[in-house]
Amino acid sequence: MCGVIKKKKYKFSIRFAVLSVFILTNVLVASVALGLQYYFSKQMATDSAFTYYDATASHTASYLERLDRRATQSTASLAQFPNITDKQWIGPDTQEVFAQMMRGAPSFYSVFIGFSNGDLYQLINLESSPEVRHNLNAAPTDRWLMIAIAQRDGKRQRRTSFYSDDFKLRSSHTKASEYDVKSRPWFAQAPLDEVFKTAPYLFKSLQAPGQTYSALIPGTEHVIAIDIALSSLSNYLQQQKLAGEGEIYIYRKSGEIIATNQQGKLEKSLANINKVVLSKSQRQLVNEVNPVRVSNSTDWSPIDFAISGKPQGYAIDIMSIVAAKTGLDIEYVNGRTWPQLLSMYQNNRIDQTLIRPLGNFFYFIKMPSMSADEIYDLGSKLIKTV
Repeated sequence: MCGVIKKKKYKFSIRFAVLSVFILTNVLVASVALGLQYYFSKQMATDSAFTYYDATASHTASYLERLDRRATQSTASLAQFPNITDKQWIGPDTQEVFAQMMRGAPSFYSVFIGFSNGDLYQLINLESSPEVRHNLNAAPTDRWLMIAIAQRDGKRQRRTSFYSDDFKLRSSHTKASEYDVKSRPWFAQAPLDEVFKTAPYLFKSLQAPGQTYSALIPGTEHVIAIDIALSSLSNYLQQQKLAGEGEIYIYRKSGEIIATNQQGKLEKSLANINKVVLSKSQRQLVNEVNPVRVSNSTDWSPIDFAISGKPQGYAIDIMSIVAAKTGLDIEYVNGRTWPQLLSMYQNNRIDQTLIRPLGNFFYFIKMPSMSADEIYDLGSKLIKTV
């Protein structure tokens, strides 16, 4: 006996069919519309961002070009200025000329003259950037910092004086100095009737990188120069408004960073670091040894190196933390080879240097004078670790 199974037929009303097609069509159209809107909105936002970034880059390039041109022209003009020097020192109107120059060019860090006998007169613009005022420990009312290095009673002395805008003296102090302008590249390589521009290096007084424009003063062996601190470029970049957490960097062709609108994580953390409580004798010791002159290599990445003259690396970070916690005033010395830094240590021109890797370690050292060979032979003897 065979059974027959009848298939059940499903019937849809015309109304249901039309309504279903209508809904599906609307969903499809809405999906396509939303997709197209997202695509074109994203494309417009990307194009807008690229346009804004291109404009920012163009404005920054124009700013750098104007700054470079102005520094070059100003250096050449000052070299031709009559009576800018009087024998082995500045002329009677030189200080006011320098001040007027920097009032009109606030990005200039300093204007100075190096004399053929090794002396120096420098006027620093404390308003060139917030970092300058902070690093030089200037008071809010200070406008100028004058540094004069000259031979007095057979000894080279450095006089540092803080002035108001109208040159009313607030404070001044004098200490011994070994600084000699004749050993500096901006002095030794300054040409006549042209302007020499240095690569970025570490400014001794500011302990921050910058560049120097220099020229020989006609009829003399003296050199006039203008400094531009790279912090002023970073300050300019920080004023550029970018969406979100936009970052701007200025690079050299070699890939080195010259300036950025970003503040390093270490600098941020150092501002809030807890200081070590020192005893009276310890505070006295810190005051006696300050500033501590520490070597900084240029090519030992990532331990100890420099980018555009600014000390970088793990060893530098450690020293920065120690300085922030104890109140030590670290003065880095770079721009020289490691053997030259060791020679400076032997001659007591720096207080602390860094041994290159010994096994898997590196050490900060503070020790009696010894030869470079003896330093190498220290092996794994730990003098001082940080």
